[in-house]
Formats: sequence, C-alpha cells, structure tokens
Amino acid sequence: MSKIKANILDGLNNLELNAYWEDFDDVSGALFTGEAEGQVIGNGNIDKSEFSGVAARNVKFRFVNFTDVVFKNCLFKDCTFDACGFHRAVFDKCEFQNVTFRNVVFAETLLEGCESKYLSYSKVKFNVFEAENSCMPETFFDECVLRKISLDNVKFKGIEAIRTSFKGVDFSTCDLEGMRMQAESLVGATLSYADALRFVSAIGIKVK
Repeated sequence: MSKIKANILDGLNNLELNAYWEDFDDVSGALFTGEAEGQVIGNGNIDKSEFSGVAARNVKFRFVNFTDVVFKNCLFKDCTFDACGFHRAVFDKCEFQNVTFRNVVFAETLLEGCESKYLSYSKVKFNVFEAENSCMPETFFDECVLRKISLDNVKFKGIEAIRTSFKGVDFSTCDLEGMRMQAESLVGATLSYADALRFVSAIGIKVK
C-alpha cells in the first residue's frame, strides 16, 4: 500500500474548473468540479485541493504547481501540461487520452486505478513516483529522469522510450508486451521472465 498522501483541507470550497484561465490567483482548499474545454490554465499555484469528476478537453496547463492535490475520477483528453509541478499529488481512477507532459516534475506522486491511451512524457523528472493497478498502453518516454519509481500491476503494452534510463525500475509485475526501446534503456531494470524473453527475441537473440 502506498505511503504517498495529499494533505487536503476539510470543508473545501466548490469551484468550477471552467472559471480558471491564464494568470489566475493562487488557490488553496478548493473542490474543483465541472468541465473545461479549449482554454489555457496557467501561471498559478493550487494546493490542498481536490479535482472531483472533472472533464478537461483540449486544455493547456502551463506553469501550474499542484501541491497536496487529489484528482479523483477525472478525465483529461487532448490536454498538455507544460512546465508544471506535482508535489504530493494523487491520481485516483483517472483517465488520460492523448495527454502530453513536457518539462514537468512529479515528486511524491501516486497513480492508482488509472487508465490512459497515448500518454507522452517529454523531459519529465520523476522523483518518488508510484503507479498501481493501472492500464497505460502506448506510453512514450523521451529524455526523462526517473528516481525511486515503484510499479505494481501496471499494463504498459506498447511502451516506447528514447534517451531514457529505467535503471533501478522493477517491471516484474507489469506487462510490457510490444515494448519498443533500446537495450540501453533497460540496463539495470528488472523484468518478468516473459517480458525478458519478448525483449531479447525482439532484438534478434534466440533463447534455447
């Protein structure tokens, strides 16, 4: 069981997500609900808050710091997160469709029971990051830095990585079927026996 928790406040104030645009005032102790589409949300800090059942479509998050924040049953579709920070953040049963994280920092962040398709991480730093019981096919990593990563029962079918090292990452309970990455990326990583066989077969090595 994960020890990562977000310290949100009691008695949160209800706020509609579509009310927030670029250059918003800092927000603390809010309960975000509702939908947002085609807008830019940026240059602010959100802490000790919860996003509940939010649906964000084609939303650009820029320079937003999320600290002690819970995202519960949220949908992010065709969204981008640029130069954002997540500190003690929890994503609980959220869905990501065609979402890009660029120059983002994840520190003490948990993904639990989440689903994604075409999730892209570019120049992202992961420092104490956990993912559990999640389905994340076609996830792409480009020039990412990973430290203290914990994965349990994560389906990474079709995972692809370039300029990224998974040294120290334990994938043994994960599904990496169809992985596309260079051998250098997996040096020092732990794979299940089935995934190790798939990988060596993919690079032309025969096992008897």
